[in-house]
Amino acid sequence: MTEVAQQTDFLDDIFNLNDNDVKLNLGSLKKKNSISLDLESGFPQKNFTKEHQLEKNDTYLDYFELMEIPLSEAVWKLGKQILLHLKPQDRIALLYLTITLPLCFIAQDVSSMVWSGIFFRLFLIPTVVYFRCFCPYTTTSLGKNSYWYRLRLQHPLIKLVNRFCATSSRHPDGPDVIEIPIGWCEIVYRALDWYVVLLFVTLYSETGLIINNLHGTGRYDEALQRFEAQLFKGNPSTQLRDWYPFLNSKVLGEYLHLCYFAYYLIIFSAAFFPYFTRPRENFDSVVSALALGFFTCFGFYLVFPVEGPYWKFDRPEPEELSYFWIYIVRFVLLGSAKGTAMPSGHCAISTVCWLSAIRYHVPLAIVYLFFVPGLIFATVWCGFHYGLDAGSGTLWGILCAVTGFAISEAVPYVKPSFDSENYSRKTYKVVRN
Repeated sequence: MTEVAQQTDFLDDIFNLNDNDVKLNLGSLKKKNSISLDLESGFPQKNFTKEHQLEKNDTYLDYFELMEIPLSEAVWKLGKQILLHLKPQDRIALLYLTITLPLCFIAQDVSSMVWSGIFFRLFLIPTVVYFRCFCPYTTTSLGKNSYWYRLRLQHPLIKLVNRFCATSSRHPDGPDVIEIPIGWCEIVYRALDWYVVLLFVTLYSETGLIINNLHGTGRYDEALQRFEAQLFKGNPSTQLRDWYPFLNSKVLGEYLHLCYFAYYLIIFSAAFFPYFTRPRENFDSVVSALALGFFTCFGFYLVFPVEGPYWKFDRPEPEELSYFWIYIVRFVLLGSAKGTAMPSGHCAISTVCWLSAIRYHVPLAIVYLFFVPGLIFATVWCGFHYGLDAGSGTLWGILCAVTGFAISEAVPYVKPSFDSENYSRKTYKVVRN
């Protein structure tokens, strides 16, 4: 039996399609000139563009070959294929999730273990790997060129699912056939793009729980306060307004608290605008830099937790500093994780966002000009961070932005087929034997 026939039988087993269905589907696709088929492997090859030279086995996994080679070599080839199908931000996020998984088990008793983090990781990591690397609906190039995918399932819920997502409740090929619109597959793919951004919120809250399990009530604020007192001859977070009386203004306080609150909008907008402008590599680059900034800051917090002056010193009354926005900011801070002050995530991430906008979306960078500098200054003026927190966070944000941009451009990865039209940078060329 030839290799093409073997792979056709393999696909038949997966989709439960007979030979006539396969020939009809492939023939209709070729007739529409929608994709070009690799006659050797039977797989579409539309979404590969040109620059790096990659061998066939680097992008396509030959299951039959894996069965014939030693286990160590098979694992090596499988690992290479998985890495090539993961975007840079996926690799950073999954690496952090994997490293911190053992930390979720560290607790004084079973009830204190971070069970939500454990189950979340055990679900998310294999899910992302599967949909990025192995799911035929998100890795092959059928994509938008074929409006319907045909999936045969023998299940009592078939009629119910068919009623909601199929073209009609009765299909001419039989009651066990569901036609799933491409739109449903695109929803999965878009979720794969944005899950990293949503992780920032989830893992930030989790970081506080892990810090409590690792360090208890121990924090390093006193050591940082002593060092800052020697460096600045005082504490900027509580004495800055006394040192410079012209800064003691409620109007200035209103603006600075607005800038501090804008942090949450800055994160979302920094990823949102590049996502809906081409090329899509810009979005990958921005999210890679953000992921590097967030997850490295989380790592610092786990090793060196600092609560910050907002929780350690007496706070001024709200009416002394601002009119309105101080109440919004202090309400939001009720949900903050204690021990996440050094380095300042606000300074680091807002710096990453601003540099990303300068690089990829200049109009957005102009808007950030009115908020990011004020945000960095507000972290100290408003008493939320020590001066060292703000300074180290800003410098760390610059480093993470530069490194994240470099990683996203240097690391090769296969462009997802659903989004191949939005990738314009020439990155791949598959060499066929």
